[in-house]
Amino acid sequence: EYHLHQFMTCLYDDASGNHSPKIGEGIDANETPLYGRWEDFATSHLPDLDACGAHFGVTPDSGGIEIYHHHVQENPPFSYGCYGPNDDGTM
Repeated sequence: EYHLHQFMTCLYDDASGNHSPKIGEGIDANETPLYGRWEDFATSHLPDLDACGAHFGVTPDSGGIEIYHHHVQENPPFSYGCYGPNDDGTM
């Protein structure tokens, strides 16, 4: 496991005006991706995240397909709160 001692502001601002870039991958079997703060920087849209700090949506790396991915947050769990969802859709 790892942890950071840095405020990742540079990863929150996306000059392209779109979804924040990918900054990491989880240690789960799916290597669930971690992205910066924004769902859409141009509109200041933050994603609605589940208890794990993730949601389903299109990312810059998903080829237009909605995937389950995490976002950096300013409050706990900050990055990965847990890995989900389970195959039955539960957390």
